[in-house]
Amino acid sequence: SSAKEVNVSGTYAGGSTTRIKRTVSGEGSFNYKSSVTVVATPKTGHSFVGWFDDKDNLVSDEATYTFEMPANNLSFVAKFKVNKYTLTVTSESEEKGSVTGGGEFEYNELVTIKVTVNEGYKFNGWYLGDWDMSYDEEYTFNMPDRSINYVARFINNRYNISVNYDFNKGQVEGETDYKVK
Repeated sequence: SSAKEVNVSGTYAGGSTTRIKRTVSGEGSFNYKSSVTVVATPKTGHSFVGWFDDKDNLVSDEATYTFEMPANNLSFVAKFKVNKYTLTVTSESEEKGSVTGGGEFEYNELVTIKVTVNEGYKFNGWYLGDWDMSYDEEYTFNMPDRSINYVARFINNRYNISVNYDFNKGQVEGETDYKVK
């Protein structure tokens, strides 16, 4: 009996084959009833959907698919999808300012988060954990391959108080530097 062909390729589910985000292997010629394994490895920010035949029927949802070679040629398409991740944006204090821009976003999608600073405060940056990521009130970036939480931090504005008085009629006491609470 002659060897039969197994052809494999990869594509986004519902996407263009020119933007393949995958590694697939297992293509070649195999003898009838031999064990054949095809492997699909998603790239960062993507998930494997399944192996599909040439009629677009799901053959297996296992990225590593092993089968017995039939007496005919086979073609499989490995389909992948872009993962979605959660972007949470919070204000360290709603009294100091409010934030917008959170939600569910696809990996590498362009995302913009915004802060509105309340009177008496100054924006002190977008923080991802202890890392200051941007000092722009409107910050645009590509969604990473994980869920993240940006926190808007603020500082209190400082104001000077000047006091005038007549030294001959009394005295004034107090601190020279005040913070807005």
